[in-house]
Amino acid sequence: MTDPVMHVLDVSQKLHELRQRLDQLNAERAAVEGQIAACMEQLASTASSQVMPPPGSGLTEQILWVLRKYRDHGMSPMEIAQALNITGYQPLTNVRVLLSRMWRDGRVRRIGHARYVTIQ
Repeated sequence: MTDPVMHVLDVSQKLHELRQRLDQLNAERAAVEGQIAACMEQLASTASSQVMPPPGSGLTEQILWVLRKYRDHGMSPMEIAQALNITGYQPLTNVRVLLSRMWRDGRVRRIGHARYVTIQ
């Protein structure tokens, strides 16, 4: 064979090996990303009761955070509002209405008259 033909064959072989290695690295990357996602889920579930939801998050997330934080006993809408520094008649009414909806949706459990706990 001529020298240019050998060079083409050598480069083609090298290209094939590099593509195989890239496929292996992509598979490894996907596995590592899966492990990272699993770790993030574990951290989120562990820290969810400790880290307050960011400002601007919905009232539902804030209510769930309070119920997770104080999961050892049921809380009333007033206690939840106090934990969130919510004052005023209308905001307290919003907490009551949301708790009722969350109970109907199965996101919280009612353990007594106006006493709620988180499902999780």
